[in-house]
Amino acid sequence: MKKFIFIVFIFILTSIMMLSSCSDNSSNTKTKEKSAEKKEAVEKVDINQIKTAITDNKLMQQDSYSLKCNTLWKDAEQNETNNNIEISRDKKNNIISFKNFIDNEADSEVEIIRQDQKTWIKMMGEWYETESTEEIITQVDELSDIYSQIASGLYENYEYIGAEDVNGVNCNKFSIDGTYNIKLPTIDNGIDTEELKDIKLKGNIYISTDDNLKDVIMKVVYKCEGKMINPYDMNSDEAKDNIFEVNVEVSSINEEIKIEIPENAEKMDMGF
Repeated sequence: MKKFIFIVFIFILTSIMMLSSCSDNSSNTKTKEKSAEKKEAVEKVDINQIKTAITDNKLMQQDSYSLKCNTLWKDAEQNETNNNIEISRDKKNNIISFKNFIDNEADSEVEIIRQDQKTWIKMMGEWYETESTEEIITQVDELSDIYSQIASGLYENYEYIGAEDVNGVNCNKFSIDGTYNIKLPTIDNGIDTEELKDIKLKGNIYISTDDNLKDVIMKVVYKCEGKMINPYDMNSDEAKDNIFEVNVEVSSINEEIKIEIPENAEKMDMGF
């Protein structure tokens, strides 16, 4: 009887070991298959897509879009300033709206709407109407072209992460991690911003893979550290250790964009 029980025990133990072995083999096979799929997916990604997307700046070629940009400055004393930018553009009706406001500052909001030869500017809660001079046109275009500024120079030290959806658009997600020479958005450092050297930067960039929006940059998120002039530090114009974070995201590409022209705006001469 004892011998019979011992034989049954050995049989059960052997069966468990065989099942475990089969399970391990199956698991290893699935892992290998997933690794192969990931490797194949990476190989299909154009390694030059980031450079192409940044150089061609295809967002500006679209009929319409909305864009939101949040920037955060933090100095060595941990003082923070949040700056928010919202842009809407409708090329068909030749109209663009640019809104900028700083957190916790009620009177900081500035909004500009330009259509053809007319420009409306909102300051201190009041709307003003003026002519669209060449200088106004140039400044609004530079302010609205966020991506050519924040993404300039980010051609190296990136890695493909995977596919991800951004506001209904299929994208390739890349990580960026390295030391770069960059420019800050003009809204944060004035027009004609000088290039910043040797800035440590880490983040992600999302580039569309949809046929109708091929290589459009849909989202950029990064954090950089280094010697920078903080435009919100009223006590110094020297480059100091600062942290600068940016989060930009695009939506409503080639969709209907509603931009309301302000009524009864006070007419004024901007003087330039």
